[in-house]
This record gives sequence, C-alpha cells and structure tokens, in this order.
Amino acid sequence: MNPLKALLEWLLRGKDRDGTEPKEPETPEEPEEPEEPKEPPESGPEEPEEPEPEPEPEPEPEPESSRSSWVTNRGTDYETRVHTVWGDPTEPRAVIVAGQHGIEPAGWRAAERILEQYDVNRGYVKIIPRADPTAIASESYEGASGNLNRKWTIGADPSSNVANNLWGEISYGSPDLVIDLHSSGGILSDGSGVGQAIFPSSGLESAADEIADYLNGRFGLSGEMRISRGNTQDGGGGPLLSHKVAADLDAEALLFESTRDGTTLEDRIDLTVEFAVRALEEIGIELREREDALEPLEALDLGSDDQQQAGQSRHSGVRIRAEQDLGGLECRISEQTSGLVMAYLKDGSGEILEQRSIDTLEAGDSFRFLTPLEAGKGYQVVCAAGGAPYDRGRSHVEYPIESEALTATAGIYTAGGTETTRYRYNIDRIRPLRSVEESQPQVALGAVKPSDPMPDYHSATGVEATRGENCHIVDDPAGGDGKVLEVFYREGEVLGINERVYLENAVGYEPEIVHGRYEIFIPETFEIRQGYDHGGTKLPGVADHRGDPPDNEGGGAGGERNPGSYSTREFASSRDGLYNETDGADIPINSQVYDATYDPEEHPHGWHHCWSMGVNKGSWYTIDYRTILNTPGESDGRILGWINGELAFDSDELAKEDGEFDGYLFLEEQFAERGIPLWRRHYHYGGGWGSPKDQSLYERNLSIWVDDNVPKMD
Repeated sequence: MNPLKALLEWLLRGKDRDGTEPKEPETPEEPEEPEEPKEPPESGPEEPEEPEPEPEPEPEPEPESSRSSWVTNRGTDYETRVHTVWGDPTEPRAVIVAGQHGIEPAGWRAAERILEQYDVNRGYVKIIPRADPTAIASESYEGASGNLNRKWTIGADPSSNVANNLWGEISYGSPDLVIDLHSSGGILSDGSGVGQAIFPSSGLESAADEIADYLNGRFGLSGEMRISRGNTQDGGGGPLLSHKVAADLDAEALLFESTRDGTTLEDRIDLTVEFAVRALEEIGIELREREDALEPLEALDLGSDDQQQAGQSRHSGVRIRAEQDLGGLECRISEQTSGLVMAYLKDGSGEILEQRSIDTLEAGDSFRFLTPLEAGKGYQVVCAAGGAPYDRGRSHVEYPIESEALTATAGIYTAGGTETTRYRYNIDRIRPLRSVEESQPQVALGAVKPSDPMPDYHSATGVEATRGENCHIVDDPAGGDGKVLEVFYREGEVLGINERVYLENAVGYEPEIVHGRYEIFIPETFEIRQGYDHGGTKLPGVADHRGDPPDNEGGGAGGERNPGSYSTREFASSRDGLYNETDGADIPINSQVYDATYDPEEHPHGWHHCWSMGVNKGSWYTIDYRTILNTPGESDGRILGWINGELAFDSDELAKEDGEFDGYLFLEEQFAERGIPLWRRHYHYGGGWGSPKDQSLYERNLSIWVDDNVPKMD
C-alpha cells in the first residue's frame, strides 16, 4: 500500500500520528466570578494545595531538509535531471538510479515518487530517475547507444560517454550505497526471469534477506511471487552498474527487480518505493513523509463532459499557458473518459517533458505531473491509450479559460498537437501546484536571477564537499535564512576544501567558456597573512592539471609550470606588496593564473593581476568569474571578474595597458582538443604558510554556466 494511503487510513480511524486517541478540544473557560469575602479560617490544619501541573514540553521542530537539482548530459539526446535531497548531518550517503531500460517504468516512477513523497532528516540521497531518456522515450529496452546496463566496465571508464558522465554523478561524493531499480518480464524463483529479487553486494546479504522478509509480509507475497535474494554482485559479470559499484567503489550495491508478470504498474511502483525506502533506512538514512510540499492553487475548471466519443485512439487534451512559475499540475480525468493508459505533459512544440502511467485510474481520479512550469510558456496536457481505442470525454467550451495561474488556450486532438478552439478532451480540471518550500536559499545576490539561463550546475550549500573534515553545513553567520557552507582552516594548516566539479559530468563535454558565480562571507575576525607579496588565501576557479602526459603530468598550481596545465583562480589578499590598487576595501581580490606565458623566475607563482574592487569583512559578496580559453597556441585567453554584478577585472583591458602582458595562453597547439575539465572549489590558505588560528569563511549559492549558456553581465 502507498505509505500516504496508510497514513490517511490511520487518521480516518481516529488516531493521532503517535497512536493515541485524539484529545477533545478544550472548552473556553467562563469568566471568573468576583471573589466572595473570605470567612475567618476554622481551626485545624489546612489542606495542602494541589501542585500545579507541569507544562507540557514544546514539540521539537522537525529537522530541515534541503533539495537541489541540475541537468547532466545537457544539450544531448541523453539530457536528464539529477536530484539531491539531504538533511543534517549529510551522512550516510546513497544514490538511486532508475530508467536504464525504457520498458521498466516502475523503476523511474518509483524514484520520482520518492522525490515527491519524502524529505531526508539525516543523510544525503542523490536520485537519477531517468538514466537513459532515449530508451524511455522509445519505450524500448535499449536506448540510442544500446543497453546502458551493459556499459559499466569494471576497473576502467564505462564504455560509452553517457555511462561515463552518469558514473561521475554516481561516484561523486563517495556514496555508501547505490540502488539500481528495474523490473523483469519473469520471476527468479521459477527461472523465467530475474523478477521479485534483491541482488546485493556481499556486505548487504543479510540486510537483503531482512528487506525481502519485510516486503513479503507487507504486501502479502507468497509462492513464486515472494521476494528472494539473488546472487551477490561482487563477482563481476554483466557488466551491470551494481557490479561496477561493488568492484570499483568503496560502497555497497543493491539491485532490485520487480516482475511485470501478473502485476499492475501501480503494484510494482508501490513495491519498489517500499524497497528503496527500507534500503535507505538500512544504512541509517532517516526519511519523513512530505506534508504539503506542493500547495494547490485555484483550479482551472474545463467544464463537464457533454459527449462520449467511443473508439478514439488519438492523443487528446488541452493546450495551456502558465501565468506564473509552478511546481507541477494535478489533472482530473473527465466523467465520460475511460480506457486511458498514459498521460503526457509536453512543451509548446510537442516535446514530451513527463509521462505518467494512468492505466489503473478511472473517471474522477486525479494524477500529477511534477515537472516545473515556467511563467509565460505554453504546454500541452494530453492522454492516450498507446494506440489502442478508448472512450474520449468531450466538452464544448469557449477559449480562453482562465484562472490566476493557468490559461487554457485550445483543445488538442492529435499527437502532432492539432488544435481546436471549440472543444476540450479527457481532462475536466487542472489544478496548478506551487512549491511551498524553495529548494535553494533565496537571496538578493548570488541566487540565479530570473533573467539568467538555468545553470549547468548549481549547489546552494556545497553539501557535495562535506565529506572533507574542514567543511560543514551551518546557519548563515550573518543571521539570514537558510544554510551555508563553512570552510574551516585549522591553525597551522593550509587546506580548507579541495573539491572538484568535473564539468564533463554536468554537460557531457569539456567547455571552452566557464562562468562561475558564488557568494562569500569573510568574518570580521578573519586574519589574512600580512607582509608578503601575495599573502592571502586562494578562492575557487577553473583548472586543468593533466599536464603533458605520460611523463610530465601535474602543474598549474604550487609554483609548478607545465605546458599542458593551467589554472585561473581568485585570490583574497592582504593590502601589502602587490595589492594596493583596489577601491580601499578590507580585502583586495585578484586573479592568480598559471598559464604558458608567465616567467617563473620573475613570477614564481604565476600571474597575479589585481581587480579594481575588493570585499569588506562582515558582509556577503557575490563573485562572478569567467574564463575563456585561448585559441590553441595564441595568447588570447581572457578572464573577467565581477563583484556584486559590477565589472572589477577584464584581462583584455589589462593587456592594452601592461607592456609585459599580452593575454593568457592556457592551451598550446598540441592540446587543441582539450577544453576546461573542472571547477575547483579550492579554498587554500597561502602559499605554504598555515592559518594563524582556527578560523572560517563561508560560501553559498555556487552556480556554473558554460559556453553559449553563460549569463549576460552588465
């Protein structure tokens, strides 16, 4: 049974969530009568007064749960969304993968339902619901590049770019558990397939038995339909994703297979959700059901059916326009509609954004789309029966039909989006849903502006970095709402964080232009080393440390020059030596750049180019930092920097004024095939000197854009 349905039944039985009978509401007290004059006390001992009852303790607030998402393989046929949900603390960590095979919708539907229904109190969960969108779109076992679950080469990179990029997402942050969700056409116990089975790595064999026993009892599974434990995944084979996790990561793996034999899709989804929830709890991740995660707004009423059209087979529904940003839609099947199998949310051009199986639903039932809708954009909501005939409910209406958040503009009656201005089909009500809690802290600076394109990578709090001992998710030191990333420098040590965002994992290739934006807060008490030419602390930026292999790897940092390496990072410096050109701020900002042109004798630690602005202690500042690769072999690479949206550095302008500097040469001709491989979230105190004391600075709202997707800046 769906956990939410179980909760609803519990409440309908008249029980509070803790199992006790609900208390009657207290009757307001009558106003007190004036006191009568007191009689003189009679002789004898007074009766002791009854003690005042102890006040009931205030219930503790639920732990905060945070969310983030981004797109991987952007700009390709394999573009898909990655979701993260985490609590405090952010460990243990798990990854859920689904949708490797397009004929197994129970997996990705279950993964999406977990996102919809659960928050995380403790731990960190990354979910990739639709790993191969080409297989899902074609409703086939294999996608455009074959069977994704045979690409996970053990001991080496996966054998396709798609799998390699997904592996970067899966392995990133050192998960403790990777769950892979599937369904089979047969059943393991009778030899007809591999369904109704859990396939664990060796460290979770007993846990798999316990989960199987729980599921069998929970769903009343018996005989050949009982869940059993399959073979362990440590021995290689396939090569399946679970094999690679068990062999190549310091992590456990669980492969789950429901069966499509004799089961409904809704049954398989419920079973798969329950399995995944139990598996997460097995490693110590604490979940809670979401309450009112999506707020329903005024419904768009599309009128009652006035005709049933039997034997229809076309995609039919309605075209709508979102009047505000929305978190999803709740759609109701009209009274005279029956036999539907699938519902589709499409964009204005007809591209499928989300599809829902509705074969178990009847007239009057509702289903949800959870894809966000953008204000001002058009969409199609249509239903069909997979080419089979169904009974289509129709209503004669006058368009436009308007509500505060949605406008219906036309009916749709073919898969190609053919419109009518006289009728609507299949759906008689659409209720817009608005997100109650934002997944990222909303701040004036550093958050993505409405005019900005969607980032290729976004991290509100830097939770990905928190495996390191020097970084933590904490409250805003300036007293604002939301959580931030604390970067801690231990006395005498140099390293705060050295975390890498591999851009190929985010966009599917190495870009030529990278634009990073983040906010930084440096406390009043923070001390930067004084009295040295470049005393200070390194901040994030891009880098390539591959060098000129095989004999000359490395470089681009630490005073090492290498023709195949470079790095461009900001540097928060002292006010001595080189850095007196800024606007008088507490802390000058400059660029420290290793390329192929600097003189290592005169500039042993690369170029140090000062910005025209700096930052003051005790306030949040937004840093925008753009690196543009050079034409291979030419000194025309460029760096631009902005502070709070105001241009503070442009290397092209510097080249016009500085006779020693012509421009940056990041790539020499022999490396023409390379792009920018990574963004380094590298907070390094110094040079080689350590922090003078235990101290911290803070980061929030890291966003990265690449190439044609970079934001426009004034």
